Formats: sequence, structure tokens, C-alpha cells
Amino acid sequence: MRETGESRQLLCVAKESEEVLGYLVVDTFVNGRSHGGVRMRQDVTPEEIGLLARTMTRKHGFLGLPFGGAKAGVLGDPEATLEERRVRMARFGRAIGELLRKELFVPAADMGTDIEDVRHMLREWLRSEDIDAVFVDSRDIPRPELVALLDAGLGSEFLIGHQSEDGRLRVYRMPD
Repeated sequence: MRETGESRQLLCVAKESEEVLGYLVVDTFVNGRSHGGVRMRQDVTPEEIGLLARTMTRKHGFLGLPFGGAKAGVLGDPEATLEERRVRMARFGRAIGELLRKELFVPAADMGTDIEDVRHMLREWLRSEDIDAVFVDSRDIPRPELVALLDAGLGSEFLIGHQSEDGRLRVYRMPD
């Protein structure tokens, strides 16, 4: 990660070997977390993602949500086959895994992706990390700010939760 320009945003260039998979820009953290969509485009740039992350900060502030603003962009063709998109999303998720593990970024769907893409990305990340996760219905979320995010309709299906007393990561799932 590095700071970008004078705006003091954090930029994560997601790479696998030397291939750039995409970018994640965190504009602000609130309560140690940021939230934003993951979009997919062939020509996404860090500058574009930075502007969108700033917009997410303003959006969350306007709505009174306790999350900072962030946005991610995956370099890929949103019109590619489902399998190709899912592979790209899974690789991106593994590349930003440290931010997911530390609960610094809560992803959602955005332009060129849907909730199924984000769900697949998170499942593959959890699998690759060999994380012992428990999927919990969102009605059982212990933190009011997470419930507020879901109630505002801004959350993805999965919200990375917290390490529980038994050492397992709680992953909250919205009910079907």
C-alpha cells in the first residue's frame, strides 16, 4: 500500500506475480473499516478508483454510516464468461486478502460485477486462507453498525465479522 498524492488515500495495487489484477483505494477509515464496491472494467485506473472512493466517503457520511469510503477496481472484461469473471475476482480477492482478514475493507458489488461475483470472491479467499469461518445470519450480528449497513442496502451478501472467542472468523450472511 502507498499513499496517493496530497489526498492521503491509500492505494493497494493487487498483483499476482507481476500481473496487476486491479486496485483498491481506501479514502477513509471509520472505526477501522472502509466499505465500497468492487467494479470490473478492462481499463480501470487508480485515479478513477480514487475519485470513487472519495465519493463513498461522502455517501457514508451523508447516510451517517460508521464506515469509511473505499472502492476497488478489477482489471477484466465484465462481458467475459461467468467462469472467466469468477477466476479474475477470486485472484483479486486473494491479492487483497490481508485487508479482508484485518476487516479493513468490506466489499460490495459495483459496475461490471454482481453479488454473486463478490460472494464467489469472498468464498475463494476464505478457502485459500484456510480460514475456519462460521456463516451467521445477519439477524445475529452483534454490532449495530453492521446492521445499519445492511439496513441501508449498501452491504454485500457477506460482511467479514470478527474473531470469536473460539478463534473462528464470523462471516455474516444476509438471509435469503
